[in-house]
Amino acid sequence: MSNRKNKSFYVFLGKKILEKHDDLLMNALGNATTTAVIAAESLVRNGYAEYVKLETKTIDVEQSRGRNGESAEAEKKDAASRTVARAKLVITLKKAKTFDENMRKFAEIREVNEKLMGEETKK
Repeated sequence: MSNRKNKSFYVFLGKKILEKHDDLLMNALGNATTTAVIAAESLVRNGYAEYVKLETKTIDVEQSRGRNGESAEAEKKDAASRTVARAKLVITLKKAKTFDENMRKFAEIREVNEKLMGEETKK
């Protein structure tokens, strides 16, 4: 996951994955963990998924640029400074028993909203 996309994008993506698969694995590093938690909670709260497992880890990640904007060649000379510890969150969800019913309800509501929006634009 990335904190560059909003939680609605990941909720949409999660529902699409759960349409085809029974399990959903969400991984997030650093600041993206907040987005992952909000998206997972939204899927669970709205009856699309159920929590299976929540894990936190610390992993080593290579930095793509130096802190002072150093060139790639300068970074290669000091490989030890390129690895930093980052928090990683892993959320495992499974498809809820009510998934299909909730997807049907969502589609109905979306259809009604689109119809109403179409009527508003005609005015």
